[in-house]
Amino acid sequence: MNLAILHYHLNSGGVTRVIENHLLALAATRVPGVPERVLILHGGQSSAWSQAALAQQLPYPLACVTVDGLDYDQSGAIADSRLAKNIEAALRDAGCRTDSTVLHWHNHSLGKNVSAPLAIRRLADDGYRTLLQIHDFAEDFRPDNYRRLATGLAKDPSEPVATILYPQAAHIHYATLNRRDYHILGSAGVDSRRLHLLPNPVAAPPKVSDAAHARQLLNAALGIPAEQRLLTYPVRGIRRKNIGEMLLWSAATEDAWFHVTLAPENPVERASFDRWQQFAEQLSLPCRFGTPTSERLTYGQVLAASDVLLTTSIAEGFGMAFLEAWLAGRRLWGRDLPEITGDFQQAGLDLSELYPAIGIPSEWIDRRQFVDHVAQLYEQTCAAFGVSDLRGDLLRTALAERLDQPCVDFAMLPTTLQRGVIQRVRASRKAREALVAMNPKLCLASSENENLVDANSAVVYERFSLSATGRQLAKVYSSLLNTRPGQEISPPAHGEAVLRSLLSIDRFHSIRVEP
Repeated sequence: MNLAILHYHLNSGGVTRVIENHLLALAATRVPGVPERVLILHGGQSSAWSQAALAQQLPYPLACVTVDGLDYDQSGAIADSRLAKNIEAALRDAGCRTDSTVLHWHNHSLGKNVSAPLAIRRLADDGYRTLLQIHDFAEDFRPDNYRRLATGLAKDPSEPVATILYPQAAHIHYATLNRRDYHILGSAGVDSRRLHLLPNPVAAPPKVSDAAHARQLLNAALGIPAEQRLLTYPVRGIRRKNIGEMLLWSAATEDAWFHVTLAPENPVERASFDRWQQFAEQLSLPCRFGTPTSERLTYGQVLAASDVLLTTSIAEGFGMAFLEAWLAGRRLWGRDLPEITGDFQQAGLDLSELYPAIGIPSEWIDRRQFVDHVAQLYEQTCAAFGVSDLRGDLLRTALAERLDQPCVDFAMLPTTLQRGVIQRVRASRKAREALVAMNPKLCLASSENENLVDANSAVVYERFSLSATGRQLAKVYSSLLNTRPGQEISPPAHGEAVLRSLLSIDRFHSIRVEP
């Protein structure tokens, strides 16, 4: 079997890591003939790809090919057939015949390249067996991405984008990272026989022999006092990572420093990140933003140097942070995401130290400003998706009911109100005491479960290891090879369910879509 993996780039990022781990997973599984060789097709950028080093670890040949037009195309251009022709040429030149090749696409429907869905359709029409792995949805509060797809793909403005994004045929299968997405695609009409749950593999970070030395290096790089604890948020600080909540932690504590490791590269996201950094500096909060590259600290050293890892994210595609912390030998504190972590807890992971929300006394909030701002932003967001019947008045009612309770979740607040809460907590010991009394898991107390890290790391090694993922991949690829192309490709029966599920009022956080 030939395996062709397709993605827009091989730069640093989650999908590039997943591709690399998938290759290692297949190598660890050692299923005969799966695959015989691998071809990686990308758009030309590959700054995080070490071809020679990776190829040495694999028992099968590996080649990377640049395909013109496969990179990001955010110009809003109308989709055309050139990308499909270029991919077909690359496959033909590599000797990848339709009867012995599986195409594994990553994030085809995210809206980064409007020609990708058409290329998938053409290649499937030609008989290529196809696996479409979804890491993130354009429908998940990414209106710019969704509009780009709607403009570039739809011949008829009234035609739902889902009819093109999610083609149905016996030789087109789908893979999701979690059960939430699995059920969303199932409700849209994807046949369960062609729908696979494929969690990301988790590889342990490189071992660090001297954690104390790593801490000295990080303290010096960040200017952090050696005697205080360090909580590290190991993410790129985009809006959905809810950086304001990390600042709230820092305002509520007096014996710890907080560190988010990476600044965003996207200009819009970088603007939000910079504003939070400036705000933290204005209040003299014990926070650091980014890791100085000149210090040559590895990712493993940063994790080893930290006392605890932190997460405050309000939305994830997979939630690698919930698994990686334990392999790094560190506890994980912060916000739980039940729609993501439910899978991990079902596998046996103990995430009891996380909280579902941070309660803020409702009298701290300007109720009218809160309700009006969030409801209006929800209406604007739905309108940007072309949806008019998900009404803001329903959200107003839901928000008003929440404000009748003693507290409201900090993550529900728009940025302006989050800043006001942080200022109040920073300025007043009474406010800090009230916040911690309402949210005991903010007190940074040591856990009574001394075996938590060892127990959770054992679960991750067993259930999310490279070898476990390799077995799943081999099974999916084999099932695809056993399908018969030739069936007419049809749209999903209920494609609109994808957008409506992800635009649910219960999932809306204004900080994700604020300008």
